[in-house]
Amino acid sequence: MAENDVQQEENKETGNKSFVSLLTDKVKPSRAPRARRMDLSLTHVNVWSAAKVSFMLSLAGGIIQIIGVAFIWVFLNAVGVFDQLTQIVSSTGLDTNGFNLNQVLSLGTVLSGVTLFSIFEIVMLTILATIVTAIYNVIASLVGGLHITLGDD
Repeated sequence: MAENDVQQEENKETGNKSFVSLLTDKVKPSRAPRARRMDLSLTHVNVWSAAKVSFMLSLAGGIIQIIGVAFIWVFLNAVGVFDQLTQIVSSTGLDTNGFNLNQVLSLGTVLSGVTLFSIFEIVMLTILATIVTAIYNVIASLVGGLHITLGDD
């Protein structure tokens, strides 16, 4: 009974509110900040800037391609794929005249071919990106560009 008397006295002092309600009453509920949203339009892209970026990305892609092919060639050579293919061609009974796939597809030959392809790829992707940027600028001037809504959710 003594505990009930103490609780009743506390309830009278605090206005019959529990401890939790006292804490929540002191903390004023603040409004949740609304996420800001911005409507933007991409109406122009600098052609020279797009050409530089596409060149650098193409160059990085070409370097990755050359390194990747070198690793694949080294792996296939270590596993013995080229020697096995040479033996398969020899076992068919065809006159191979000393055909050796490892000599035909040597590391230097493969890397030279991939390097030439990468150079061609770099030039073509840079030109293509520049042309696409110019076409985008013309279309954006007609229709108003690309509309984007950004938010900080």
